[in-house]
Amino acid sequence: MEKEVLSDYKKYFVDKINEFGATPKGVDYNSFNSQEIRFRELAKCIDEKSNFSILDFGCGYGAMLEYLHKNYTNFDYTGCDIIEEMITSAREKNKNFPDAKWETQLTENKTRA
Repeated sequence: MEKEVLSDYKKYFVDKINEFGATPKGVDYNSFNSQEIRFRELAKCIDEKSNFSILDFGCGYGAMLEYLHKNYTNFDYTGCDIIEEMITSAREKNKNFPDAKWETQLTENKTRA
């Protein structure tokens, strides 16, 4: 049952990213505005403007990275998504941020050096 649910989940989001591309609709948001509101709310827990690390689990095409770059400086970003097509889109869309790391699975504790 668990594998079936995961398979359905993956198919749903692969279909979304294939249909809508690296856009808010490609990760099942209603709009750019609703995505920005979510990022703003999530970022409220960031106490510092620099020298922090983010693990964006379920990163989709990595849109939060661009949001963070608009509002913060000097941080480490790792985007993780179990859907390879999302990570492929994230790498393509975020070429301007070469220090970002993209993962499809986490195999070790990710901490700042």
